[in-house]
Amino acid sequence: MSENTLITLLKQENCIVEGDFKLKNGERSSVYYDIKGIISNPILFRIICENLIAKLPVELINYSLIFGIPYGGLPIASYMAITNNKGLIYSRNKKKEYGTEKLVEGRYRKGQKVIIVDDVITTGGSLKESIILARDTLKLRVIACLVVVNRNNIDKIEDVPIYSLINACI
Repeated sequence: MSENTLITLLKQENCIVEGDFKLKNGERSSVYYDIKGIISNPILFRIICENLIAKLPVELINYSLIFGIPYGGLPIASYMAITNNKGLIYSRNKKKEYGTEKLVEGRYRKGQKVIIVDDVITTGGSLKESIILARDTLKLRVIACLVVVNRNNIDKIEDVPIYSLINACI
């Protein structure tokens, strides 16, 4: 599906809105990408998820885990994990202070290949944190990142390629 068609569908669902918005990094923008809204429209949700996973080059399909970045990337990663028969993991905002005191939920093994999924990136800060967590702390092999909207056309973070459905400058 073309980028323009996806943009039209997202606008119809109010997942892309125009106005004056403050972004997570403090900058102002006349466009806001509220991709989390796709979860309320099962048809659009499926279209976005299936088109996003199709962005992954064939040489990178040999992975066993999907890491969803809360909150926007988690439902997308969940759909992808289920429909592609892959394991799912996700990080918490902070380590649990009770029970097992986990920072990451889900099962994984050192050396597993993982792709990281997020909804929107602007500076790539959250993506970078997740790559470092997966690579350095969990000892996973991060092979790619998938994002729905890449606001600054970032093609790589920490030497990990980023594939996106929509590339849009701020």
